[in-house]
Amino acid sequence: MWFISVILVVLGSLWFLRRFLKNYNADKLAYWKQGFTILEEKISGWDIFTGSGNVTDSDIEYYKELGRRGESCGVVTELGTPILIVRDLDVVRDILIKDFDNFTDRRSFGDVNKLFKEGLFGLDGKKWKNMRTFLSPTFTSGRIRKMYSHFEKSASNLTSFIKNQQKTSSTNFDMPVVETMRKFSMQVITSTAFGLKVDAFHPSDEIIPVARRLFTIPTSAKVKMIFIIQFPKVAKFLKMKVEDVEGVEFFWGLISSALKLRQESGVKGNDFLQVLVDAINSKEEKGEIDWSEDLAIPQAFAFIAAGFDTIANNLSVACYVLATHPEVQEELYREVEKVMKKGGEKVSYEEINEMEYLDMVVSEVLRLYPAVARMDRMCTTECALAEARNGGKARIIPKGTMFDPTRFSQENKAKRNPYVYMPFGIGPRNCIGMRFALVETKVALAHIVRNFEIRPSAETPIPARMEKDMLGYKVGMDVSLKFIPRA
Repeated sequence: MWFISVILVVLGSLWFLRRFLKNYNADKLAYWKQGFTILEEKISGWDIFTGSGNVTDSDIEYYKELGRRGESCGVVTELGTPILIVRDLDVVRDILIKDFDNFTDRRSFGDVNKLFKEGLFGLDGKKWKNMRTFLSPTFTSGRIRKMYSHFEKSASNLTSFIKNQQKTSSTNFDMPVVETMRKFSMQVITSTAFGLKVDAFHPSDEIIPVARRLFTIPTSAKVKMIFIIQFPKVAKFLKMKVEDVEGVEFFWGLISSALKLRQESGVKGNDFLQVLVDAINSKEEKGEIDWSEDLAIPQAFAFIAAGFDTIANNLSVACYVLATHPEVQEELYREVEKVMKKGGEKVSYEEINEMEYLDMVVSEVLRLYPAVARMDRMCTTECALAEARNGGKARIIPKGTMFDPTRFSQENKAKRNPYVYMPFGIGPRNCIGMRFALVETKVALAHIVRNFEIRPSAETPIPARMEKDMLGYKVGMDVSLKFIPRA
């Protein structure tokens, strides 16, 4: 009898909470009902909790519905927050560039942990602007060229790792693609960001398992995150955080040790760590930023937050589409072979930028499977968006679900509105590491394609089986491909 009573209490509480949230959301929509189309919410906290839905799926449905209605914008409440869904590219331009001063911040997901909170991605307002201004010179083409030897060496280690694995394995050239690419991305990050000599390809290295755990969101963390987004003030009062304490402390200690070692040794390095060491040690006027180790460490960790899983997923998708589009792979191989013959086994920074078809392939991969499927901006000051309430037309890419690198030929790019394709965002708050990510992806692909022919294995799902997470899709961890050594 008591069991039935408990069930009734739980069901009653859920019903009451649902009614409360419905009325709570309706009150928040009162302003928007004056002139905007109100869309039915396509994703709920329950969908996120169970993994049955994500923001990518819901955004696609919102865009389709706005298209059917001929509307440029629509409004929906998402976990209690009113969101303006923008379909018109002129309005997109205004928000991201023209009226950026009114939209400088991103949506807050609360105090996740100390590594994220003070990192560039977690900062807002003047703090973000000052940090972005300071860090931007680190990601120029000239600075990345100085770091390039780390990219090249890591890519060479990647191909050696694949070959060595095949010598000791009986899987007939099959490789777990995601885990392999994670090792490469971590190798690049630890060398360029932390100045560390870490062998991420060695099976006993502990950094990959810790990073994997840190970026995997368990059920308990999902519940906390939903609550923080829905009730931010209550969550702040309760000091709720979403963190893997051991993972956070591991990376905090790793970066702290790297900073101390560099400071004590006096050795100068061509890496991001040196930028942070110089900032901390500077005796000159530090301007708007009060540098300390507690501020420097989150900036270094941002490399992992932005580049570990995203680059690994980009490379995994690229290998998959090359395996399932052999004609594209062959054309890319011919270009890589032609360019790399000049320099033997290594490919230079200039040669990577010389490969036009490689750029086309990577661009199409990012279009189909962007690392971040949604861009958002918070309106920080009241403003008017021109024609936001009029039925503008979105520019759609023809046959958008097909993989076709020729979309990014110089001729086709010139015909297209620039706001159709924004894998790294656009405007003052675009991805600061865009050049870094592109070079890292391209040098890895160049080495892979030159050394191996990629084919589907007997277990490779066709079409691709993508794993759903809160924000979008990733290549499944169990997906394997054949990397057959070229003669």
